[in-house]
Amino acid sequence: MDQAAEMILNLQAEASIITGCKLSATLPEEVNDIIKQNNLDGLQRSFKEDVLKTMNCYLDGYHMNYLPQIN
Repeated sequence: MDQAAEMILNLQAEASIITGCKLSATLPEEVNDIIKQNNLDGLQRSFKEDVLKTMNCYLDGYHMNYLPQIN
């Protein structure tokens, strides 16, 4: 695999990781409204913590499944 193709694959993987983290850490606005309306503060989520946890999982999988193929 040439260097340009490898770079494109890396950029696609990074974009997928970022998108996945955003989607997994974001609640729909309707759900947020229900939580607020019913004073269900215990269900509030920390966006930052959710993204960091998800990012770690994605990176572990990326490292285990993708990087060995390059080397």
